[in-house]
Amino acid sequence: RQAIALNPNYPHALKNLGILAADNGRIAEAEGLFLRAKEILGRTAMSPYVNLGNIYEMTGRLGDAIRMYETAVAIKPEFGANWYALARLRVQSGDPGGVSVALANAIALDPGWRAKAAQDAVFQALRQSDPQVRRLLQD
Repeated sequence: RQAIALNPNYPHALKNLGILAADNGRIAEAEGLFLRAKEILGRTAMSPYVNLGNIYEMTGRLGDAIRMYETAVAIKPEFGANWYALARLRVQSGDPGGVSVALANAIALDPGWRAKAAQDAVFQALRQSDPQVRRLLQD
C-alpha cells in the first residue's frame, strides 16, 4: 500500500494488491486493481490479462476469461501455461473448437503439459471423443 501511496499508478503494486485481495476473497477489489494495471500497461505485459482471466474463471465468466487469455497469449505466445489455461477454458465453456490448437501450443512449448492434460479431468471427455486431442496426449 505504501507503493500505491507514493505512486497510485504503479502497476506491479496494483498487481500484488490485486493478488492479495483475490486470495482474501475480495474479488471485486481484485478485479478493479487488475483492470487499473491493465489500463496502465496496455498490451505490453501479459500479467494483468492472466490475473483478470483467473478472476473471471473463478466467478464463472468464462467468455471474459477466454478473451483475457487470448490477449495474454498474443502478448507472450511463448508462455505455455497461458495456452494450457486457454485450452481448459474452451472446454469448460462448451466451445472445444480451439482446444487442440491451444493444447498443441502448450505441449510444443513444454512437453510436461501433455502429462498434465492426460490427467486433467477437464479434458476427460475430449480424450475419448476428439481424435486431435487424443493424438496430442498420446505422442
